[in-house]
Amino acid sequence: EPPHFLRAFEISRGGLISDMDEFGEVGGFLPENLDANMPDSSITYRDLRENFGEKISDNEIHLEYENTALYSPLSYLPQALGVLLGRIITKNVLLTAYFGRFFAFLTIGFVLYLSIKNIPVGKNVLMAVSLLPITVQECMSLAADGMAYAMATALFSYVMYLRYGKIEKIGKKQFILLSILCIMVASCKVVYLPVCLCVFLLPLNKIGDGKTKNYIISTFALCALAGVFSLGWLAICHGFLPFGEAVNSGEQLSGMLKHPINYLLVLYRTFGKYFIIQMIYLFGGCMGMMDIACDYVIVTACAGIFFYIVKNESVSVKDENWKKIRIALFVIVAILIVLTLTSLYLQYTPVGLGYITGMQGRYYIPMILLFVLALKKDGEEEVALSIYPWMGLSAMCIAALVTMVARYLF
Repeated sequence: EPPHFLRAFEISRGGLISDMDEFGEVGGFLPENLDANMPDSSITYRDLRENFGEKISDNEIHLEYENTALYSPLSYLPQALGVLLGRIITKNVLLTAYFGRFFAFLTIGFVLYLSIKNIPVGKNVLMAVSLLPITVQECMSLAADGMAYAMATALFSYVMYLRYGKIEKIGKKQFILLSILCIMVASCKVVYLPVCLCVFLLPLNKIGDGKTKNYIISTFALCALAGVFSLGWLAICHGFLPFGEAVNSGEQLSGMLKHPINYLLVLYRTFGKYFIIQMIYLFGGCMGMMDIACDYVIVTACAGIFFYIVKNESVSVKDENWKKIRIALFVIVAILIVLTLTSLYLQYTPVGLGYITGMQGRYYIPMILLFVLALKKDGEEEVALSIYPWMGLSAMCIAALVTMVARYLF
């Protein structure tokens, strides 16, 4: 988490783009002790108590945070606002970081609340995904993943609301909000850009005068806007892209284009090798910085309750085009998975390795709702869930978070 704090601190001071020093290290000139009290794999609460009173130093040095420097400032907006307020109120390093965490949690929580409240389909699944231990952890941290999930969810929820809600015509206000959400999704994480394709699920008869030409122009304009922001930022910070050892993205890309069948085999082997462990991690099997293992009772119970909620989720929108929507959602999810894996293949996977490294279960979080709805048929009988599944899932989430907190007590 320290690199995320450093990036949020930089943005809070108006530093939108990081720099590279003469040694090739990407980061920025920041107070020298900013990352001194941030939790890592070795620090304990005793260490935090001993250093709690440490103030933000006036001496600045070039600190390295290569992996977060490439993130757009928009993805750290709530964290940066919290850090800014923390800097105004206190000079305490740790309290300033917690202001960033608190603002991120409030912002993401509010966005998810509105999404759950307004989405006409998949409400229970969306709430269940948001209660998964790994989701709550990301939303409570200074990392950008929680914001990426919230924005992707908000965009899809709003599109479904416009399609099935009481709004008869999509006017300027709706298009402005759609534009903002598309920009935010594209800015939070480039690989989640395909989520913006869900704007093509907007109904033809609610856009303009209902003519196909206006529909195509409007939807393509939204996707193009998102693409410009996403690729524009990528062009600005492409020099900051971190690469693992023995990695050559140019050679990897050339191999993909020349031998696409071989790359499909790489994808297949990656799923065969890592998919089960990724699912375990998704349901809380590995928390913190991938170094805190939760009991398998928690993981199993969390997964069981989640799948029970998914099984009892129903779709009853009476839409004759629902089958086409399901196909579209399958396509979007497939693109998201392939794009995520391809980015890791180019950026982190050594040349010649037969599988892709770096894929984590949390990367699937924004895709789950779309995938579940793609499996559901319209007209299914609604099943009213009791409070007990929610109590159980909340309990497992708390148990996982307690396990994570306990890791730092000793």
